[in-house]
Amino acid sequence: MVEQLDTAVITPAMLEEEEQLEAAGLERERKMLEKARMSWDRESTEIRYRRLQHLLEKSNIYSKFLLTKMEQQQLEEQKKKEKLERKKESLKVKKDKNSIDASEEKPVMRKKRGREDESYNISEVMSKEEILSVAKKNKKENEDENSSSTNLCVEDLQKNKDSNSIIKDRLSETVRQNTKFFFDPVRKCNGQ
Repeated sequence: MVEQLDTAVITPAMLEEEEQLEAAGLERERKMLEKARMSWDRESTEIRYRRLQHLLEKSNIYSKFLLTKMEQQQLEEQKKKEKLERKKESLKVKKDKNSIDASEEKPVMRKKRGREDESYNISEVMSKEEILSVAKKNKKENEDENSSSTNLCVEDLQKNKDSNSIIKDRLSETVRQNTKFFFDPVRKCNGQ
């Protein structure tokens, strides 16, 4: 009698509607996950771009490093492609041989799932031209700063043949100027 009540209460229309609602919910969830993944990819690309831009603005050494790293990554990609092509060719040859020996069956080997690679190619984030343009711009700015500021190098000091007190004054002035860049107004040391 209990079974008769259960079958009478749940109709095929109800089951169909429940399946439709479940399918709609799964579709909505899939769309939300897709949007989240796309926004994550976009944000991570923007962050990578800003980080690379920051490195480029810091020094020409970084720009040279990024260029060499980019070239190295491109060479590695070419090597991987060549290796993959050779592997495909060797598999084709093996398939031809195996078609002759079709009676033998080999167990199917499952492909192992590797760890996701967190590294990325610099060329995906920034072009070579951008790196070069920022490097040239920074080089010009550095040349302007160096010509205007007082540079103290050993050769200049020897040429000037100034007294020790004058040299010490210049050195202390340069140190004071350089410490302005490292000073953090929020940080305190020993309560000061």
